[in-house]
Amino acid sequence: MKYFTMGVQKVSAIGLGTWQFGEAGWGWGTELGHEEAIRIVHRALESGINFFDTAAVYGNGRSEEILGEALEGRRHEAIIATKVAPPLRPDQVIQAGRENLRRLDVESIDLYQLHAPDPSAPLPRTMRAIRALMDAGQVQPSGSEQF
Repeated sequence: MKYFTMGVQKVSAIGLGTWQFGEAGWGWGTELGHEEAIRIVHRALESGINFFDTAAVYGNGRSEEILGEALEGRRHEAIIATKVAPPLRPDQVIQAGRENLRRLDVESIDLYQLHAPDPSAPLPRTMRAIRALMDAGQVQPSGSEQF
């Protein structure tokens, strides 16, 4: 497995996207079973994959819940990326971040992304809200200067 550095973390070049966990509505067949999703996460970890991508909108938050459950006791082995979707007003971004943490059952998110732009919310205001989550230790600094 190849890895790259994100800040001080070693991140697998291959990640596992969890968009189908808990959701049948994407048109790609039947819902991925809960236990099967857990097994997939564990198998990914065993294979050296440590980067997991999810989002609040995947399965209406169910994807994050399943990923959090799968990583119980193994959080230290994983790099978690999740996303905040519009609306991106600062108060909504901060509330969404707290909800991401609750669903994932973690204290911090390694990579927090904007899922889509929000023309009604100025980007600097949105980013200040993400900075507030970082200052609270709920989102980790990216270390992007090291890429």
